[in-house]
Formats: sequence, structure tokens, C-alpha cells
Amino acid sequence: MLLLRILTLPIALFTFVALYTLAIKAPAAVETGSLVLWIILPLVIAAKLVMAILRNATIN
Repeated sequence: MLLLRILTLPIALFTFVALYTLAIKAPAAVETGSLVLWIILPLVIAAKLVMAILRNATIN
């Protein structure tokens, strides 16, 4: 757990730099990826909701 806390900042900084560089070099790819993720997000949320409902139905 301590290792995760220590590595969180460098991982976050690396991710930010990678995404920023990608956005500068290939803005169309970043925009397309963003649109795809916005389409996938409701599907993931709906799947988690269905799984939670089914889990609660089998427990009760």
C-alpha cells in the first residue's frame, strides 16, 4: 500500500504527459478515442447496475 502511495504521483504525471503529447501530436485520434469512451461509458454503467441488481436478487 505504501508503494502505491509513493508511485501514484509519478504514474499520474507520466499519464498526463503521455496524453498531453498524444493530444498535441494526433488531436483527431484523441477526439475519436474520447467519443468512443463516451459511448462505452453508459454501457459499462448499465452492466454494473444490472450485475448489482442480480447480485442483490440472489442474496435476498
